[in-house]
Amino acid sequence: MPEAPDVEIFIKYFNEHALNQKIKSVDVKTTKVLDGISSSQLKKWLKNRKFVSATRYGKYLLAKTDDDKILVMHFGMSGDLEYFGDSQGNSKHTRVLFNFENDKHLAYISQRMLGHVGETDSLENLKKEKNLGPDVKELKYEEFRDDIQKQRGFVKSFLMNQKHIAGIGNIYSDEILFQTGIHPKKNCNELKENDIKTLYKKLQEVMKVAIENEAHPERMPDSYMLPHRGTDMQCPNGDGKMETIKISGRTAYFCPKIQK
Repeated sequence: MPEAPDVEIFIKYFNEHALNQKIKSVDVKTTKVLDGISSSQLKKWLKNRKFVSATRYGKYLLAKTDDDKILVMHFGMSGDLEYFGDSQGNSKHTRVLFNFENDKHLAYISQRMLGHVGETDSLENLKKEKNLGPDVKELKYEEFRDDIQKQRGFVKSFLMNQKHIAGIGNIYSDEILFQTGIHPKKNCNELKENDIKTLYKKLQEVMKVAIENEAHPERMPDSYMLPHRGTDMQCPNGDGKMETIKISGRTAYFCPKIQK
């Protein structure tokens, strides 16, 4: 699932290709991905408008238009963007197509249709509507510490819960815990002060490294779990193999020798 580092890359792509171009029309190919807006409303709103900026909050891409409204994109499990010319593009999973006056197109792609496209008047409204906590890159240590100390569930579940931290999902929560040496099923209320400090530090570090490497697992440092996850399963910091367990319905990767 695209998480904060992936969406950072989408923003760079969006800014490079979609900004300040007049939108000629919008084709909604699958209404199922629309969230809080109808196909006719989306088409009417965006016709002859321009995207003037794009930012990220959590796992959401927020594209501001020249009428001060915001197009919201969430990418679900397998979402993507593709900008192309007169051809039909490379994906049969295009759900919404933005057609520009220069005869170029931006496709919102969602293979499993678990993402969505919507509209909001402000970031504050989106945060309220989606019950989002602080963004992972803006998270302060004190609020992180105070929140996690109140919880009784698994630390991995806490990291993935968007109402606590917006932007972390299954993959990067595994990497953060691996780098910290904390088992994904450790309870939050069992964490010591030093554990929480290290967890916060590694959380910020993993996000920074992932963004610098454009969210490509194979480009991550060899000391990271991600290049080995799902391939050789070799723990990069020990002699053993990584293992998997189910937590909150998701498959968690961990090293039993390092994460006791």
